[in-house]
Amino acid sequence: MNYLTAIVVINAFVTLLLWQKLSSKPYRPNRPWLNKKAAKELWRSKPIVPRHNPPKAAGGEFFGTS
Repeated sequence: MNYLTAIVVINAFVTLLLWQKLSSKPYRPNRPWLNKKAAKELWRSKPIVPRHNPPKAAGGEFFGTS
């Protein structure tokens, strides 16, 4: 058996094991209260004010000057 063949077989085996493990359990974060905290911060905060000048209309100074 060739070394390359052995590496491919081992890689396929490990990939299938990881795929099976990840598909059997849904991902759950360790701290579920973070989602509630983030939602509360989002809904109760003030709007974000941009720190730049807003862009001009499409075409800028060249629009409609001909």
